[in-house]
Amino acid sequence: QEVPVFQAQQSEVILFDLSRSMRADDISPDRLTRARFKLLDLLEQSKGRNTGLIAFAERPYVISPLTDDAKTIAAFVPSLDPDIMPVQGSRLDLAIDKAVSLLMQAGVSRGHIILITDDAVNDADRSAASSAVSQGHRLSVLGIGTAAGSPLRDESGQFLQEGNGAIVVPQLDMNALETLAAAGDGVAVKMTADASDLDRLNDVRQAIAISSGADESLDSQIYWIEYAPWAVWLLVIALLVSFRKGIVT
Repeated sequence: QEVPVFQAQQSEVILFDLSRSMRADDISPDRLTRARFKLLDLLEQSKGRNTGLIAFAERPYVISPLTDDAKTIAAFVPSLDPDIMPVQGSRLDLAIDKAVSLLMQAGVSRGHIILITDDAVNDADRSAASSAVSQGHRLSVLGIGTAAGSPLRDESGQFLQEGNGAIVVPQLDMNALETLAAAGDGVAVKMTADASDLDRLNDVRQAIAISSGADESLDSQIYWIEYAPWAVWLLVIALLVSFRKGIVT
């Protein structure tokens, strides 16, 4: 029997950093590869949620709008590479604003934005996070990399240099990412080899799901109505009749 049920409508947008610094190899084999694997793990835990994916560098680009089909999003993950970005750079503020816009277009009043990045943070980024909170959403951050960092190479294997000739060494500043997450009323965690980082993110996910302000949607579930016990009595009667003389000895 099909029974109507109301359930919390959980929605989140994942922001995936595709700036060139994600090629740094201070974690093996490099930040980008590890981030892709972690994204797949995150998607595996997205059952029951509407999830969207945005890749960003200087500008954000929607890879997938909100959908409850995590497998469709996972199919895009292997193609996530800085080379697909038309312009390099890293604008966290624009990416956060795009995520809020995506949630608004889907009619989500309370969503979760998960930022996967190794980027530095400025006042504009924190302002964008605060703006997201004012519109009912929360921002959490998953940091990729190490504080020491490693020299960044170009496609030919040469070290990239800044304008003053210094070698580019992208370093992960978790303290700065924590201030961003605090402005977004979420958590900031450093990527780990196990699932402890995702467990921290799941705490925020669950808090949003059970909050009184969570959206609800009308859905339906199929419940089986069990009539088998009535058949037992028929079998008992048939068995008693079968014991008549000459039928069962």
